[in-house]
Amino acid sequence: MAHLAKLGLLTDELITALTGITEQNDPQNFRLCRKFAARSLKHHNYGRTNQFEVAQRLDGLQEKLSILNCDELADAIEDRRNEDTLLRYNWAPEALSLILELSNKPATNSRLEDLEALKPPPSPPPLTWEDIISEDPLDEEGIWDEVDFGAESSEDEEFERRSFDRSVSGDETQPSSVAAEENEAQNLEVTLLQPDQSILDHISKAQFWNHRTRPAKEDVDLIETAIDLSKTWKLSEMQALREVLFMLSGLPTSLFSCDTSTGVIKPVEKYALGHTSYDSFQGLLAAFANLGTQVQTVRQWTSLEQSIPLLQSLNASISSRLKILQQKLLQIESRFVHLRKQVVVSLVDVYHRVQTPLLPLLMLADLLPALKETAGENPFKCLEKLFHQTSLVHLAGDDVSFPFMTSLFLDCFNTYLRPIRAWMESGELYYNEEIFFIGMAEKSVENRNLWHDQYFLRQDHRGRLHAPEFLRAQAKKILNTGKSVVFLRRLGIFGSRPAALEDEPYLDYAAVCGTDNSIPLAPFSDLFDEAFERWLDSKHHSASTVLRNVLFSRYGLFTILDALEHIYFLKDGSLYANMLTVLFEKIERRKDSWNDRFLLTEQAQGALGTLACMDPKRLFVRSTPLAGEGAETGGTHRSLKMLGTIKVEYTLPWSIANIIARHTITDSYQRVFTLLVQIRNAKYLLERRRLLKTDFIKPNHASADSNYDVNLLSLSIRHRLLWLVNTLYSYLTETVIVTSTLELRYDMNAAKDVDAMISAHEHFAVKLQEQCLLSRKLSPIYQALMSLLDLAFHFSDLHSASEVDRSVDRSVLSGSRHDQALRDKQYAGRAMKRPTARLDFDSSDDEEADDSSEYDELDPRGSKGSGARSSLPSNRVPLAARLREMRAEIDRLCGFAATGLRSVSRAGGEPAWDMLADMLDWGIRPTEEHL
Repeated sequence: MAHLAKLGLLTDELITALTGITEQNDPQNFRLCRKFAARSLKHHNYGRTNQFEVAQRLDGLQEKLSILNCDELADAIEDRRNEDTLLRYNWAPEALSLILELSNKPATNSRLEDLEALKPPPSPPPLTWEDIISEDPLDEEGIWDEVDFGAESSEDEEFERRSFDRSVSGDETQPSSVAAEENEAQNLEVTLLQPDQSILDHISKAQFWNHRTRPAKEDVDLIETAIDLSKTWKLSEMQALREVLFMLSGLPTSLFSCDTSTGVIKPVEKYALGHTSYDSFQGLLAAFANLGTQVQTVRQWTSLEQSIPLLQSLNASISSRLKILQQKLLQIESRFVHLRKQVVVSLVDVYHRVQTPLLPLLMLADLLPALKETAGENPFKCLEKLFHQTSLVHLAGDDVSFPFMTSLFLDCFNTYLRPIRAWMESGELYYNEEIFFIGMAEKSVENRNLWHDQYFLRQDHRGRLHAPEFLRAQAKKILNTGKSVVFLRRLGIFGSRPAALEDEPYLDYAAVCGTDNSIPLAPFSDLFDEAFERWLDSKHHSASTVLRNVLFSRYGLFTILDALEHIYFLKDGSLYANMLTVLFEKIERRKDSWNDRFLLTEQAQGALGTLACMDPKRLFVRSTPLAGEGAETGGTHRSLKMLGTIKVEYTLPWSIANIIARHTITDSYQRVFTLLVQIRNAKYLLERRRLLKTDFIKPNHASADSNYDVNLLSLSIRHRLLWLVNTLYSYLTETVIVTSTLELRYDMNAAKDVDAMISAHEHFAVKLQEQCLLSRKLSPIYQALMSLLDLAFHFSDLHSASEVDRSVDRSVLSGSRHDQALRDKQYAGRAMKRPTARLDFDSSDDEEADDSSEYDELDPRGSKGSGARSSLPSNRVPLAARLREMRAEIDRLCGFAATGLRSVSRAGGEPAWDMLADMLDWGIRPTEEHL
């Protein structure tokens, strides 16, 4: 605790030394500075200097100087290290470390002569009696005589000497003291004005509390008989009226008594009027006392000391209204002071006259207790109360209280605007956290996450925005404007407040309600929202426009979007052609280096590096390993799984990374890229498996008739799969990607701020993922399309196996018996190396197939993935039967996908899905019986 107390005192002294703020003159800012300093000290990561390291460096320096024949300099360093002053200094390691950091070639630039200039000047010799006597010898007369301390003091002697000098200084005789006093009294009588006795008598008669008169007997019938006349004093109506006006002005009176603790004012019951009944007079006084009590409540509120700026502004605004009330009371009183014409003195008339100016204060007096209760919870709650009360007054059509309450609310709101103005103009947060609704993360945030994670909207324990209710709709806009300024400052654009932000509309009664004296017809909430929107636009538009233009022009947002389209959406397929062809060949040949990330990165940079929008140094290709040892060499899903492991990364500048989030790249861009590459791989395999022209010449003998039918069926399946692959690729590139990217550019260009740009890009990513059938709700349709791609791979494997069989059979039949054993051996070796023509789907493949493993929804048929997966016979079935089953499976999957696309399209989906369904149905035909 002692260490913490000492640290706290040192922190307070540091704040006062740097800022000049003390806890007495500015307690609020002093507490904020103390909180900031304590947080900085608490989270700092720097320890004290290592004294052993400093000593080791000094030893090394001395040794180096000795080697360089600078022994004198080394000895000087040693002597000063051993001085007692340095050894007693607590911060000696830090000081020596600073000197070492500032040193610059001490062996060549240091001179011992310079140490002489650091020596302090010699101290003067001690003062001795010889020096004193030499300047002032002690030889004066009587200096060594003894002094009589009992004699009169020198002051008395001086006084007597001066008195004697005055008595004998002049030739004329001075007058005596008695004569001087008489002359002074005469002069005073001449100077003083003689008062008018009639005026004094008039003032004395007006003091009814000093000259009390009993009610006359003829007035007894006007007074209740129950009143004791001996204790009742009579006064005139003019006297009562003056007392009433004094009481309403907050002055002490004899006609009213005020409780200082509660502020309650009551009439004194011992006074009565001579021309009215006692009950009527006391009832009227009670009505005045009620008005005075409420006004006194308002006055007591203004006398309280407030520490919150918002409540201070409320006090100042109410005080100004009380001054206006005082002026109106003086105008009423002036009618009875300057009697230029006949005036009827009537308490009832004055009561009706003071009701109009007092009405807003009476309403405020009822509101102040609620403001006092909410001020402790949330200081801005008083703004909500004032806003609500102003809206109620407007609905009631009170043309007297509405301007009063509106001006009072706007005065307080302009104070609340100070932290908002500072945030929107300079991006700084230095106001009280209890009032402001924008917070800053305590930990440092990377620049790429500046817009998303650095600043946030504060919420209370109920999850509601920590701001007045009437500002919650504009809170996001206020936050974005300040973040735009901070963003620009990080980019080095805004060094200070821009000139465009200098002009702002002032929120007063005329700006909100207009200059017309009548109450506006529109609701006050709408009027305020419109005026505050204009105030926000004066700041928001400038900062957001500058940041938007900077991102477009200087940091090339559209250029980076072009680069992403080329990388992930294969905008120019010819650039990727050579790279993908080499990749597909390596996968087909089972080469282990197919996923070498260095080679893939080099190929991608070489293919796309010629584009003007591309920075090749930012492009990287990664490859994650597959699960299982044999995953890279076996299985019918080998290409789908392998291509799903290739990840393309393009490092974005931090300014653009705040708009194009990383999760949109990985969730949408990368999945679309994988799907496009998988389709191109399927197309590559189908195009390589060509059938010879001789295979379609109908043979003359019946033994080869079956081979002819198989070739026709293979051609039909290959054509059908090519049609599906090209249709799907055309749909993705021409229908979805081109349209979506054009829409994204339009939305980006129309966005007003960074938040709108982020929203446009996220909407683009979500919509792109849905249109490409990659969303979770379209999982069954996606699984069906993946199964069709699987069939393309199966067909390629089956075609390769059949070619190997035919080539081996032809070799066996045409060869001699001498080479039969050798041919059998070659056949066995080739059969071991060829791809396995296993066309059935096992459960292990289903679980690991591409990205579809994350989808586990039910398909329209009710079973989990049953409608989207094929179930072909194993390789023990004849080739013709397997091909027929494959063709039936293609038709089934296409029908399932087309039906699902039409269903979701009619249920509010994309119109393009209906078109894709028609294209998938074009190739479906009934099964030919002769095949």
